[in-house]
Amino acid sequence: MAPRLKAGTHPVPFSVVRMVVKVAALLLVCVAVASGLPHGGKPGQLRARTNSVPNRARAFQHLVLPQQPRRNISGTKRVEGCGVAPLAPSKESRLYGGRDAVPHQYPWNVVVWMDHAYWCGGVLISDEWVMTSGGCVQGSGLIQVLFGAHNRDQWEESQVTYETDEYYVHEDIDYPEIFDNDIAVIKLRQPIGFNDYIQPVCLPSYSDAADSANFVDIFVTATGWGADTHGYHHALQYLDLKTISTQQCVDVYGSVITDIYLCTAGDRGVGGCNGDTGSPLNYVKDGTTYTRGIAVFWSAAGCGAGDPTGFTRVSKHLDWISEKTGIAIDP
Repeated sequence: MAPRLKAGTHPVPFSVVRMVVKVAALLLVCVAVASGLPHGGKPGQLRARTNSVPNRARAFQHLVLPQQPRRNISGTKRVEGCGVAPLAPSKESRLYGGRDAVPHQYPWNVVVWMDHAYWCGGVLISDEWVMTSGGCVQGSGLIQVLFGAHNRDQWEESQVTYETDEYYVHEDIDYPEIFDNDIAVIKLRQPIGFNDYIQPVCLPSYSDAADSANFVDIFVTATGWGADTHGYHHALQYLDLKTISTQQCVDVYGSVITDIYLCTAGDRGVGGCNGDTGSPLNYVKDGTTYTRGIAVFWSAAGCGAGDPTGFTRVSKHLDWISEKTGIAIDP
């Protein structure tokens, strides 16, 4: 059994430090910055967000400045038929220790590329909006969202890529000091059509938010293209996990953890890892899938250390999501 961290040990993000992109003589130079040990109660062992993929990276011809999306009226837009995957198997039952998902079993999972330099995961929540980690997109210019992918590095007929520079990062984000309010929504320039390969996930309801303290010992499924001992995955991975209480997460990581995080047990040596940031935590209720978390950190002891994986708790940000996107939240 892998040793557990002592109380007070701090979590490390799946992807923390932005690659610095410089354009000179039409060359793109990416520098991944890594930090050292924890200091003053801050998360330690900062790591590069992801590796860039050479055949996708190219130099910028001009600087693209981020735009703020046009305001929507909060709670006016309903997302009908969310949380249903037409190509999902009837039932089967592994991220770090995960295994390949059935192609398009999770048609809301997307790849989010920032400035042609690095990527994170994300989740489609309507025909116009994608949700991800705020730390992933913060300060980005051009964003590309890849929909309908099973293999993120291989062209598939199901794939569609949209470009945008419109997004909101939570105003109270505290990244990378800690990961409070680590959430963002990305606005597509035009609505995307739904099909067997591209579908939105459902958001939690206000009733779910009111009962969030009891969302403990619940089976959930994390999905993403993150790394394990063999490196980054090309095919989408899934991993069955179980939620734990906030106090159980505090017992491992210390008082930096509050109920704005949702943690899952890592006692089988499995969990999220670098590259999974921004990817959803799926919860199925009555045959419909809801996203209850956005992946944001794992243990400094390593992805397979047996410590909890941390997610931004989506139910704590329903008002913010509705205000920015106009999506109606169920009672």
